[in-house]
Amino acid sequence: MRLQLDGLLADPRQINTLNSRAIREGRLDPGDFRQMGQAFISQMEVFPVSYINYGSQEGDFIGVERLETGRLQLNLTERRLGSKPPVRGCDRAHWPRLHPPEDL
Repeated sequence: MRLQLDGLLADPRQINTLNSRAIREGRLDPGDFRQMGQAFISQMEVFPVSYINYGSQEGDFIGVERLETGRLQLNLTERRLGSKPPVRGCDRAHWPRLHPPEDL
């Protein structure tokens, strides 16, 4: 049982380590959601996990979720957008065109 649990947690631990190190070393900016989203999409293409996210103490949130269909969905909440978070489907090819609507 312990070995199974360790195996299930290995990828999430590795992702957390990679992202923490990248933030600490200045290679990943938690304030740049475009960069964070691209990093998370890249990680979702490598690791068999269902969700990678980041939330700030100020209430900003970004996550990339693998749906049952295999499609990736971007979940984004930014303080400047208010309390109604937009949700966008995305993949690497479409990410550069993804912009949160300014009027929400």
